Amino acid sequence: MDSSTNLHQLNFVLADIGAAYHQAALRLHLSDSALAVLYALRDFGDGCPLRSVCQQSGISKQTINSAVRKLEREGIVFLKGNGTGRGKNIYLTEAGAIYMQQTAGRLYNMEQDLLASWSAEECRQYLQLLKKYRDCLRDRVRKL
Repeated sequence: MDSSTNLHQLNFVLADIGAAYHQAALRLHLSDSALAVLYALRDFGDGCPLRSVCQQSGISKQTINSAVRKLEREGIVFLKGNGTGRGKNIYLTEAGAIYMQQTAGRLYNMEQDLLASWSAEECRQYLQLLKKYRDCLRDRVRKL
C-alpha cells in the first residue's frame, strides 16, 4: 500500500471516530462541546482546569466557554478561580454529578470496557503508534 492510500485510510478512520463521538453526543442529548466538558470532568475529576478541557478536546476556548456558561445556567457546573491567577476550574453541582454519570460517564465507561477487551499488548501498541504519529505531526507542523 502506498503512503497516499495509507493517508486516505487514516483520515477516514479519524473522521469516522470523530463522527462516532458526535453521534454519542446526539444520543446523550448534548452538544459536542458540552460532552467535552462533562467528559473532561469525568476524566480529570471535579475541579478540572478550564484550560485542560480545551487542550484535551481540541475545541476552541470560546466554544468551551460557551458550553460551560450553558451548563452553568442549567445548574450542572460552576466555575471557581484556582487561586493562581486568572485560571478557572470547573466543578459539578450535586445535580451535575448525577447528570455527568448519566451522560459522559456512560461514554467513559463504555470506552473503558472497550479497551479492557483488548490485550495489554494491543493497548500498548495502539498508544505507542498514536503518540508517535502525534509527535511527528507536531514536529512537522512547527516547521511549516
